[in-house]
Amino acid sequence: MDELVKDQYVHVDGVKLAVRDRGNGPALLLINGTAPPLWGSLPELLRESHRVVEYDRRSFMGSPAVPPRDPRRHAEDAAELLGQMNAAPALVVGWSMGAIVAVDLACRHPHLISGLVLLEPPFRAKQHPRPAMLGAVGFATLLGRFGRPSSGAERFLRWALARSDGSSAYFDASADWRAEVRRNGTAIVSELSAGEHLDRAAVSELGLPTTVVTGGLSDPVFRVAARRLSDVMPAAEFVTVPGSGHALPFDAAPAVAEIVQRRAAASPRS
Repeated sequence: MDELVKDQYVHVDGVKLAVRDRGNGPALLLINGTAPPLWGSLPELLRESHRVVEYDRRSFMGSPAVPPRDPRRHAEDAAELLGQMNAAPALVVGWSMGAIVAVDLACRHPHLISGLVLLEPPFRAKQHPRPAMLGAVGFATLLGRFGRPSSGAERFLRWALARSDGSSAYFDASADWRAEVRRNGTAIVSELSAGEHLDRAAVSELGLPTTVVTGGLSDPVFRVAARRLSDVMPAAEFVTVPGSGHALPFDAAPAVAEIVQRRAAASPRS
């Protein structure tokens, strides 16, 4: 094993969270979305200048647990993890639902955060749905209720990771990753059933340096949701990566790494 990459566990609220700790420098926390990790080469690119902490959220991958009833539990897990690993304040990079967790973390524990990079946060997406999203989420949830969460997870991610040019990160990813989608079906479908939990007023008061990123080839529901959150956050910068779909770290890791590096340089506590 590379001496700069340390795999370990952090015990939080009765659950073992699997953590990958790589590199040296200012701390940077990666929070994944409603899928197995799909960071591409982003962690390796960032470890050249940062200590990159990546973990499996509760009920996903190497952190087996019953999916939490309250989605706010994920933000508390992240806060406890940063404390136990002496990794605060950290620049937090969240992808998709992981970006929502990152904002929740910042609202609850701003002293732990130096800045935010939010990769297509689906802010209020369920309150402003489009037909394709309704079909994907609704069918996935229905399959989960009928005891087929693996099929439901596949159905959702085939939609979410499709690009407007007809290609798809779902099929570009490895067969091993797609197998992990099936194995994590219960966690994925459970999260799709959860409601929106961010408090708009609290989000609007966040003064942390923030960059919100969207992909030029993403489904409009993601691009509109990202802009919606950017408009609510007073300190937010909005950036579009032209050749990427929703799977921004997988599709465009070098471009995302550059955005993260710019945010880190502009964040005084990182």
